[in-house]
This record gives sequence, C-alpha cells and structure tokens, in this order.
Amino acid sequence: MPLRRPREHERTYGSASREQSNYARRVLLFVSISLVSIIATIAYVAWALLSSHSETHQSAIAAQPAVQVSSLTALRTEPYLVFLQSDGDSYRRVSLTSLAPGGAVLPTDLICQRVYYANNRGLCLGEGSNLYGGRLVIFDDTFRVLHRVSINGIPSRARISPDGRYGSVTVFVAGHSYAEAGFSTRTTIIDMATGRFLIDNLEDLKVTRDGRRFTALDFNFWGVTFAQNSDRFYATLGSGGQTYLVEGNMSTGEARVLKQDVECPSLSPDGTRLVFKKRFTRGVLQEVEWRLYVLDLATMTERPLSESRNVDDQAEWADNSHVFYYLRDDGPPATIRPDVWTVSVDSAESPQRLWKQAFSPAVVHPSDP
Repeated sequence: MPLRRPREHERTYGSASREQSNYARRVLLFVSISLVSIIATIAYVAWALLSSHSETHQSAIAAQPAVQVSSLTALRTEPYLVFLQSDGDSYRRVSLTSLAPGGAVLPTDLICQRVYYANNRGLCLGEGSNLYGGRLVIFDDTFRVLHRVSINGIPSRARISPDGRYGSVTVFVAGHSYAEAGFSTRTTIIDMATGRFLIDNLEDLKVTRDGRRFTALDFNFWGVTFAQNSDRFYATLGSGGQTYLVEGNMSTGEARVLKQDVECPSLSPDGTRLVFKKRFTRGVLQEVEWRLYVLDLATMTERPLSESRNVDDQAEWADNSHVFYYLRDDGPPATIRPDVWTVSVDSAESPQRLWKQAFSPAVVHPSDP
C-alpha cells in the first residue's frame, strides 16, 4: 500500500513544531551558558577578593623582619610566649613576645600551622603556609632547623615534654575537625634529639580499662600532654562515640583509662591538675561545642572554668592558676582573626584577651629544665 503524502497543513505544522523545538533548545542553551558564565564570574571575583585579602594580610605579617638572636637575651630573662602570629588565614609565623602586657612582637623566619616550645627545643608542625602541609620541623633556641620530618595529615596538636626529650604531634588523616563524624587522627611521639618516631601511632599502645584490655577498631588518640617525668603522659582516646582520658607510659608502651568525657588535656606545671575541654551538643542540629574544665588528679573531681564560650583548643598553662587558649575575634563585627585569652582556674574572674593575631601559645619560663 503506498504511503500517504501529508497534506499541506500537516507539513506546515510539523515544520513549525520543529522550529519551535529548536528555538526552545537554543534559548535553553543560551540561558545555561549565561548562568554558567555568571556563576564563574561571581566565583572568580570572590576568589580574587579573598586572595587579595589573604595576600594583604600575609604581606603585612611577612614584611616584618625576622628577629636577631642577639635581641632575645633581654626577653628571655623573664617568662615569655612563643606563638603563631596570624590574621586567621593559613600564613602563621612563629613569633615571640613578653608575658607582660604591651610587649613587642618578635617574628622569626619559621612558618607553620602549629607550634610548641620547651627547654630550648621547638616543634613546627605543618611547615609553610599550606594548611595541608605534610612536614614537621624541630628547631633549636636560635630558631635554626635541626630536623625536617615528613608526616601526612592536617596539623592539629603539638606538645613537647618539659625536659625537651620528647615531642608529640597529632594530625587529621580523615576529616578536618573533632566535631565531624568519622574523623581519624594519627598521634606520634618523637625523639627531639634525632627526629626519629619513637611511637609511630598511639594506636599501637596496649590500653587497659578497669584492669582489663581495652581494644576497638575505631581507636583515635589526640592531645598529648607530658608530665615532668617525660616517661609519663596523658592523652585523649576516642572510641565508640566516647572520649576517655588515658595515662600512658613511654617505657612500657602501655596506657590506662582514667576517666570519660575528657578531651585535649593539659597538665599543670605542678602536675596536680589537668585543664581539658568537655564536649556538649546544643540545638535541633546537635551542634558540638566545648567548655573548659579543670580536673583534680588526686580526687578525680572536675568543675567548669568561668569561660562560657566554645573553646576548641588544647589550653596552655601560664602558671599554676591561669591558662591560655585561643578564640576567634568575636567583634563586632566578628572576624576569623585568632586571639589568645586567659582565664583563672581558681576563681570566677572574667576571661581577658591578652594578644590579638595570636594562636598556638607556648609559655616559656627561664627556670624551665
């Protein structure tokens, strides 16, 4: 049977439909291209503004000449602070200042993401301005680099034993925050004389709880603090959604659980108390926040400090009655600039801001061993 030829009006209608369809596709394509161009332009402008802002801040800090070692003599006759000077970006410069208010800031050549210093040795974790830097630096009292050691992960914590014998660093190997579900850490203990890893990962420790072996596949350790006898240390163990304070021993490679709900402990100079951060959740979304607490090691009783804001830091003892910690600038208007604050461990006095553009504080006393 021969095919029927379409009538004239059918041919016209089919052609018009195709033209309308093609026109609609061209319009949709034009709109899509325009939207992509607009989004790309906005993203580029935002990136350019942020880059310009970051470079301005970096250049302001980088423009300061590094301190001459000879100029440190007067500073080191009194207690002083080693810290990271930063506007809140990833450019963080190791600097020094007196504990007395209004002291001059003395910048060094070292750039890193976390710093700590004790007994003429320093740890610079995450060398350079790369937030994901995979190298730690051990330096001496002249800020000369002694060892560079590769370590992969996002810098989180750094501590040195009071005698300068051991160092400890924590990095995130998965996740960016202790508030994230599924984060993973690696905490290493280092020989400060050689740069050699003595304990590659605290997960290798033999842990006991209530006198019995405690094991789990999800163990994470972070926040080491050393006793005056550097063979002994405290740290946080996370497992099963809980956090625990553990006491470890370098010689035996063992640790025991002391208490639950303790994070980032910091041991007082006299060795009698720990300041730590305690986790809380709030709101419908169960947002995580931390408050500073003090723990008496003799009685294992705890109480909150008068700082009521969210402190996600490992506190540093200024002396046996005050601690330092950092908070973001709360404005107004609020910014990402870090500032170092202090609060009393023994009284209800209000917290005080001591230094702006300051992060990762380490207190150094001339009488330290």
